[in-house]
Amino acid sequence: PKPVEGTAWVEITDASTGRSFFANTETKETTWAMPDDVRRAKGLPEDTTPQWWELWDEQNKRSYYHNVATQETKWVKPEGVEIWTLKKQKKKAKEKEKETKEKEAAVAAVAAPASPA
Repeated sequence: PKPVEGTAWVEITDASTGRSFFANTETKETTWAMPDDVRRAKGLPEDTTPQWWELWDEQNKRSYYHNVATQETKWVKPEGVEIWTLKKQKKKAKEKEKETKEKEAAVAAVAAPASPA
């Protein structure tokens, strides 16, 4: 285990998956998700990534919910949390693509040489 300086947490690599998880030496809590105080100690921004995803089970013809941080899966929609969907992901990607194209167009317009008179 690698101690995380300034916190009660240690970072451990799971031998079977190679993934890191965190254990609190005071509370004995363990988690796959990086705790907020570990993020702060490492100088990382707050994690705003949605943890829950709505997915589709073709065999049962219904949605289910998966937490990417804890690997928990459930049929009942979690309450009080943001649920991420493929539709939202596609919309965000399109918005980012449009924003990038607009920035590229603006840079090209500024960088283009003036037309001779």
